[in-house]
Amino acid sequence: MDEKFAFENYKKTVKTRIAASKERCCGCEVCAAVCPVNAITMKKDKSGFYYPSVNNQICVGCKKCENVCQFII
Repeated sequence: MDEKFAFENYKKTVKTRIAASKERCCGCEVCAAVCPVNAITMKKDKSGFYYPSVNNQICVGCKKCENVCQFII
């Protein structure tokens, strides 16, 4: 699979950067609270830390979660 095709396919399926990395999350759950379609749920990892998980089948790509997140650069 060539890189351009892979990137274009990624852009079609991933509509937000909110859950790109657990390391860039404080677990505040604000992203899940502002999601108008409830596409974001908070999952617990092995250490007990909550992080966002986005259901891309439900996500409408409104970016409200990105706008409230203090950790996305």
